[in-house]
Amino acid sequence: MKVGILTFHRAYNYGAVLQAYALQKTLTELGYDAFVIDYKCDAVYDDYKIIRWDKVIRKNPIKMLSQLMRELRHVPIKTKKSRAFKPFIEKQLHLFPLSKIGELDVLIVGSDQVWNPNITRGFNNLFFGQICEGKFPLVSYAASSELITLTQTNENNYRDVLSRFNSISVRESGFARYLQKLTTKPVQTVLDPTLLMNCNQWKEFTNAIKIRFDNYVLVYQARVYDKIIPFAKEIASQIGAKVLVITSNVTSIVDDDCIVISNATPQEFVRYFIKARCAIALSFHAVAFSILSKIPFYAIYSGDGWDNRVASLLTDLGLLNRFVSINSDVDFSVIDYTSIDLKLLELRRISIEWIRSSLNKL
Repeated sequence: MKVGILTFHRAYNYGAVLQAYALQKTLTELGYDAFVIDYKCDAVYDDYKIIRWDKVIRKNPIKMLSQLMRELRHVPIKTKKSRAFKPFIEKQLHLFPLSKIGELDVLIVGSDQVWNPNITRGFNNLFFGQICEGKFPLVSYAASSELITLTQTNENNYRDVLSRFNSISVRESGFARYLQKLTTKPVQTVLDPTLLMNCNQWKEFTNAIKIRFDNYVLVYQARVYDKIIPFAKEIASQIGAKVLVITSNVTSIVDDDCIVISNATPQEFVRYFIKARCAIALSFHAVAFSILSKIPFYAIYSGDGWDNRVASLLTDLGLLNRFVSINSDVDFSVIDYTSIDLKLLELRRISIEWIRSSLNKL
């Protein structure tokens, strides 16, 4: 069976490319011919262009020049990021031309926030199934959205979307409960694809990677948050470690005494988690790779849609006590992963069985 995966694989974002890789690998190990549809969603990809000309072009020449200078300042780090990601995307992902999508036996939409209209600038025809309807079966795997409370218009759009899919799964339990009200089809909660691979598989994935640093508290700055470095430095001081920051944003805020990594490849990103003494997480996938690496971590409560996504995972694994406010006085503590590993193993079994049964019944 030829299975296509439609997701945000062209984003220069560690979680995006690694979840695409993990789902492809899982499907391949299940015996399917798995491919990633090489579709660039402009709404997602625009942010990773070396220069955002759509932001530069202005009617006012002074404002245009000012914006161009701002864009040019970001060119070096964006160029490094592109060089870190493009080889991985083109060599590790089995890319399949969008023009040949009709040759597929089934299309899996997901994972990632492919069902978040705020990210895709509305209900994208591909991610929401309109273009593919009737051509082949549609399955969603771990589709995600930060929106739990939606407008009536969006509710109607979601009803329309759900009617097109043969099988439906999402990543967050809250999103599943919301969508279940809009369809008679079962909506299953499943693991993010990165969690379908176990710790040993991710170690094997990074075996050839050598990193220069040790004894560090890892911060992945997926968003700009000025209080995160002082928080990380406090944890580091408690365990006698340094702070190592992987940046994903051109405006990331760091201190001079931090180790800063701005051009890590996806494999290096995973390796930095595996070797860390502790991680401070500001993204869903930072939490996921902390758990996979079995290291102590603190997920920072931010008061926005990210909280729903990470809280769902932490609740399922009994780790909600690692979800803390940036203003908390936190004493470093280790995590006993014995019971957590068992819960994760069962959730992985359920998720993989859902994939198998959903595809085999088509």
